[in-house]
Amino acid sequence: MKPLNYFRRILKDLNKIKNQQLPESVSVFVSESIRQVAKSVKFHLPITGRILEDLNFRCLDETTPLRLPFPICGFEYERPAGGPLLYGEHRHTRAAFVASEVTDGVTVLVFVWQKTGWVPLGLVKFPIVNYLDRSLMTEEATKGILNYDSKKGVPLRIHSLEWKGVPSFPVTDFIDEAGALLCFLNALQCSNVEITKLPKRTEGLTNKEASKVDQYHVLSLKLSKSQSDIAGVSGGTHRSPREHLRRGHIRILQSGEKIWINSTVVNAGKNYGKITKSYRVSK
Repeated sequence: MKPLNYFRRILKDLNKIKNQQLPESVSVFVSESIRQVAKSVKFHLPITGRILEDLNFRCLDETTPLRLPFPICGFEYERPAGGPLLYGEHRHTRAAFVASEVTDGVTVLVFVWQKTGWVPLGLVKFPIVNYLDRSLMTEEATKGILNYDSKKGVPLRIHSLEWKGVPSFPVTDFIDEAGALLCFLNALQCSNVEITKLPKRTEGLTNKEASKVDQYHVLSLKLSKSQSDIAGVSGGTHRSPREHLRRGHIRILQSGEKIWINSTVVNAGKNYGKITKSYRVSK
């Protein structure tokens, strides 16, 4: 997995904006954006930004405080193009945001790619608790209670943060990134998921060029032998002898421990026949 290194360009574009003649309040907002990007521990997410296909966030307990692995975290990923954003424009395939812990919650600062480069869209915030509403059906969602998937799943509870002089956009413009953050935190609650540093992509670069490459992290699985057996790495059983895809999922053990079971092909290449399944993946 190779990082996209969006944040270096974001810093460059933000500094260009800061050097323009700006109202003081906007200049402060841009400076705060620069600070958060520079201080963030950076993560690379898979395409669509969703690590687990778990719209119910089974590993998250919204009655306990929402916490990040580091005080400020930056996230980048690619996504399918399309979707309304910014006065009728469409979402670009490039996605980046910074999440920060504050006293009463977690803020999400979203950046959008335009023809001239990256610009900050604005801020939304999750409350420190009750950031999910499991009692509310998506169809009944009201302002401030939204779901990143419009068809199913647990609604997210976020609200916009006003910043003087900065245009305000609907919270729906932030829901893709907010959903990606909760998916990340949901996966991180699994006891067999850990944070891993990616090697820096510095091959063929001078020392000066290499210094401009950020350190990125990903979430990876640490499988013990017993968990590998659970995941089906050793093959199928008498109940599932034919070749088939076992989809990745969260498993909650009797002890209450939560683990991620990776997807695998059971009995691949064996002469037991094959089961073909089509999975619908929400985008």
